[in-house]
Amino acid sequence: GGATALFHNCKIYTLDLYGGGIIVAAAGADTGYASTSLYASGFVFRDCKISGSLGYKDAANKVTLGRGTWIGGSATFETAVGRTVYLNCTMDNMFKTEPWSSWDSVNTWEKAFFREFGSKGEGASAQNRPQLTQEEYEKYYSTTEKILGYTPEFK
Repeated sequence: GGATALFHNCKIYTLDLYGGGIIVAAAGADTGYASTSLYASGFVFRDCKISGSLGYKDAANKVTLGRGTWIGGSATFETAVGRTVYLNCTMDNMFKTEPWSSWDSVNTWEKAFFREFGSKGEGASAQNRPQLTQEEYEKYYSTTEKILGYTPEFK
């Protein structure tokens, strides 16, 4: 969807499906409201463990980190691109060479804001995977408040 969602210290486990898999399908941010337009961070995975069935390690059909936006679904115009960021996540070796998938020939993953920062583990690779700059990380993703736009209260 088009929400901002922070997944912190989660375990994301993908099942071994015959055609591979996609971890996330992000839509363009819902920025029609002044209160949320400054905090359109998309799906943010911070300090998560991304793993899956052992069958992925040698499988021909592996997993992608996410796919491009479907215009006409949650996104209502072409400039509303999906945003997904993986911050300091530990990743198993289960990803395709091209880690992001396109929805179609128009809504490609290259048009979306898909980034990583500080990935580690067997599945971590900066090759062919867009990375956040240190400046982008500090400005938009270094704290919970910067990601969500407020300080959450736990009761």
